Amino acid sequence: MPDKKSPQRRILIAMDGSLYSRRALEWYSEFLDRPGDYLVFVYVAEPPPVGVGDGIGMIRSAELFQKRLEAMVERARQMATLLDEKCVQLGISRPYKFVECFASNVGAAIISLAEQESVSLILMGNRGANSLRRTFLGSVSSYVLHHSSIAVIIAPLKPEPRNSLASTDTSWTASTGSQLSIATLSADDSIDDDGAIASTANARAC
Repeated sequence: MPDKKSPQRRILIAMDGSLYSRRALEWYSEFLDRPGDYLVFVYVAEPPPVGVGDGIGMIRSAELFQKRLEAMVERARQMATLLDEKCVQLGISRPYKFVECFASNVGAAIISLAEQESVSLILMGNRGANSLRRTFLGSVSSYVLHHSSIAVIIAPLKPEPRNSLASTDTSWTASTGSQLSIATLSADDSIDDDGAIASTANARAC
């Protein structure tokens, strides 16, 4: 009997250049990667603030806004290049695309892009990297986890020693392996120190 091909999985991986988002890509390579996957890397940045005033002050504010905007666009381009290199390093040969946009509500933008791209899973990093903050997710991850109607996985970092207050390793290739542990999270649930956290499709929509 011929093997049946698995349906293509479309997976969104949120990236912001931090160790935590990079870890999400490494975690995908370790635990989720399979033939037929299609990856959508998403970079959402908050637009620079718009200055107020009139006359020369307004002109200078507009010039500063434009410079900051150009810098953010360049950062996105650099991130796309780094992603190419990282995928090669990890042996990820799946087809993928890189989407960038500006939005004041990053979490809402990630959910919107996930719906537009018809993905079946959103993968993000966990910013709760040290023992004092382990029970909290970053604001963006928390928003997506509690508002997405699409399944969400929060990729964990390697647990720190009990006497460690902060992680100092921020390199792209840091060894941060961790075993998979998935739990359904509600607004009142706590977060497992050592495991991944996932929301299921019954999470409330935004």
